[in-house]
Amino acid sequence: MSSYNKHLPYIGQTPFFACQFDQRFSYCLYVPKDYYTQTQDNFNLLVIIHGSARTAERYRNLFADFAEENQCIVLAPLFPIGIEDPLEQ
Repeated sequence: MSSYNKHLPYIGQTPFFACQFDQRFSYCLYVPKDYYTQTQDNFNLLVIIHGSARTAERYRNLFADFAEENQCIVLAPLFPIGIEDPLEQ
């Protein structure tokens, strides 16, 4: 479960955020619980790309334990259908 403290950014599972470069795209994160108490330079970024079912949130959740154990942030982008081709699946 994600937690939010007005004094800290998101920890754990985040909601989806709109990409600031192109708001047609969004992403969610998993931020390890000790991210704000550790040297943040020690954390890697793990990008998980969904398949055609577009279950980005599910993939993010599946890699939460991995993120905690390996000090990495999970980024799960959501690529919507029909950006370049309306018939795209």
